[in-house]
Amino acid sequence: MIGKNSLIRFDHLTRDAGIPALIALKIFLGGAFDYIAYVTGLTKITLKDFVKVNILAGIPSTFLMYLIFLYSKDITSGLIISYLVGIALTIFWVIFNHKTKHQ
Repeated sequence: MIGKNSLIRFDHLTRDAGIPALIALKIFLGGAFDYIAYVTGLTKITLKDFVKVNILAGIPSTFLMYLIFLYSKDITSGLIISYLVGIALTIFWVIFNHKTKHQ
């Protein structure tokens, strides 16, 4: 399902970004992390590290989604807000991470 070139690029990205990137993606993207988890299983990340990511980031991710849906007027607006928040926080994290690595 995934081309060899895509897998090579993702493996390179995970080596460069490391475990903190997976933690940020788990927290900020919530359910969309399932797609990342699928590809991550095909890379050189250890099962132990992957379990750590899911445990460490799963709790804040669940709490963030709880707060979003608690204050949303309905499920549709909650879903839209959760994806917008996820995208915004992911972009913020990528910019912050890039600036700290290249200073």
